Order: sequence, then structure tokens, then C-alpha cells
Amino acid sequence: MRQSSITADLNFEKRWQEGIKDWNGNIPKRMTDDHSEEAFWAEFLEKKTVGEIDPYSVPLREVILSLIKEKDRVLEIGPGWGNYTFSLLNKASELTVVDSSESVLEFISNMAGDKSLQTAHVKWENFKSNDLFDVVIGINCFYRMFEIKKTILNMNRHASRLCIAGMTTGPLAPHYYDLENQYGYKIKHPRRDYIHFLHLLYECGIYADCKLVPLMRTASYDSLKDAAQEESSKLLSQEVDPDHVIESLKPYLKKTGQKYVYEQPFYGALITWKPGMTSQMDSMT
Repeated sequence: MRQSSITADLNFEKRWQEGIKDWNGNIPKRMTDDHSEEAFWAEFLEKKTVGEIDPYSVPLREVILSLIKEKDRVLEIGPGWGNYTFSLLNKASELTVVDSSESVLEFISNMAGDKSLQTAHVKWENFKSNDLFDVVIGINCFYRMFEIKKTILNMNRHASRLCIAGMTTGPLAPHYYDLENQYGYKIKHPRRDYIHFLHLLYECGIYADCKLVPLMRTASYDSLKDAAQEESSKLLSQEVDPDHVIESLKPYLKKTGQKYVYEQPFYGALITWKPGMTSQMDSMT
């Protein structure tokens, strides 16, 4: 696959790598220390129940399943706690999951039962197999992958029919824009998004399709104070007046019984392409 001449003077991988840095300009410890990454997942998954999925993911999962055939051998990159793994297990003839975390693989294996599930404990960038899979899929697993072109190349190498990359995207919850515009707070706007992934594919000479799927995230809180505390994570400003957050939230909260309910519409981007490989793309990585 040939690099596009339009993007020849640009380097989207470097832009992606800059976006990985935290807000102080440092590479997160979880990216450089495997023990920190493993500890994060071990602690996180202790709070999860096998089979528990995020309700917002249902519409995106339905679109994904429409792309999977019952005879397919599927490889999933970075399954997390299994938002999409359960359904892939039920539909595909065989599923292989690849992850660098032993805790993740153990968690996923516990839900497999007698289904045909294979696991590989390795970073996706370093995964190698002599087998081809009909479909290689990764959903919300790319944000911590530094060598992102190597990631794309490895998807191409191991897929015979279809590559699927999914990312949840914006917009941010609406009260953040009010905090920014009315009160002057600095917001943590996304620095890596599906559009950057599309640019990377285009730079590699891959012409991909992209479908945006409407999603809805719903949160409920016992009090306005609780809502303000939880809905401040995207604020970059150090000094925050809780009353400003509460006032910004009020137009979007619905009182249901004794709960304050916040419904946030956003999108899931589903990027698909037919795999292919040439020596020219090999030389790019």
C-alpha cells in the first residue's frame, strides 16, 4: 500500500504520539512500566462482574455483529472487560483475544465457558502468528499504542477479509462547553480521536470506510454535589468552583425519583477496511 502524496510532508504518527502524553507533557507510566499496567487492570477488574457490559455499547455492538459471519475466525485486540467479546464468542466460529495483561485474559477466559476461545498474552504490536483470521477487530484499544502504524500493519498481516477499528468519540458532555464558554475553565479536549486514526490509514495508503453510530451514556447521582464531583474529570483548570459546575449541570439533569439523571449523547466511530499488504507498506514501518 502506497503512502498518499497529499500527506507526504506530514507525520500523523508523531502527532498521535504527542497526543499520548499527559497534560504535563509526559508519557504515562502505564505505557513504559508493564507492572503498572498489570496492576491497573488487576485492581480495575476486581470491581467488575463477568458478563457485565456497558449499556451504551449495545448499538455499536449490533453494528459490529452485522459485519461478522458465523463461520468467521475472529481475533480481538484488547478486549478489556468484554463489552464486545461476549457477542463475538456467541456468533463467530472461533475467537482469539490478544492482550498484554494477564488479568484481562483471565477475566475474559472465565466468561468463555465451553466456547471456542484462544488467548495470547502479548502486546498487539509484537503479536505474530502463522494463521490468518477472517476478521481482526479492536475497539477502544488503540489509545495507548505508541507505534500506531505498526499496529495497523499487524492488523493487515493477520486479517484475510476485514479489519475493524472502533473508537468512542465526542462530543464531550454539554456542561463542559458551558464551563468553558461561560466561566473560562480549561477543558481536556481529546487530542487523539477517530479522525486521527483515519488520517493514519490514509497516510499508509489505506482507504477505509467510517460509520458513526449514535450512543447514549446515562449516569445517575444522589445529589447535585455528587454529580458535580463526578462530572469534573475533564476540567484541566486546577481551581474549580463547585457551584459553577452545579450551575452548568442543572440544565442537563433530570430529577427521577430521588436521583439526578444525566444523559449524554455521543458517537462510536467504526472504521473498516479490506486488508492488504505490499512491500512498500512494509518499508514504512
